Amino acid sequence: MASAISILLSKPPEIENHFAVTLSRGRRDGQKFEDVIALDPAVGGIVLPPAEADVPAGQYSISIWPAGKKSAATERTVVLTSEGLWKPIPFPAAGLFKASITNARGEQIAEWMLLVVPQARYQALRESLEAMRSRTATWAGPSARNDEHLFLRALLLSETPR
Repeated sequence: MASAISILLSKPPEIENHFAVTLSRGRRDGQKFEDVIALDPAVGGIVLPPAEADVPAGQYSISIWPAGKKSAATERTVVLTSEGLWKPIPFPAAGLFKASITNARGEQIAEWMLLVVPQARYQALRESLEAMRSRTATWAGPSARNDEHLFLRALLLSETPR
């Protein structure tokens, strides 16, 4: 009994927002992100956006696949530096991709929808995404963050070259 109480007290209930109807315990999936990334010929690939502050430096596993084709995932190891920056990842081509990063215990820490574009298109698409992100950040309600991710992912899909 003492062990159960100790576990419960060291892991208090988590409330996602004030609209949450129930309290939840346990492991949470990694955070979702959407971003535009330049295909950088100088590094021969891409550099992922900076990690969240609570992600420790070290080696992580990353799965990258073209959006809509999970079976074609590419598995790699990626290194997060002590400054919170990811080391460059070799990458062959532009397009819309999903990426999932997991830690050594197999827990997902982040999930991205990435629009990888040539350097020439990067700045305009980045500004467009940031303008939409600033508008969706003000959305409120029980599913506002899920709706925001859905909207921003649709925006990236609409900008994907065919």
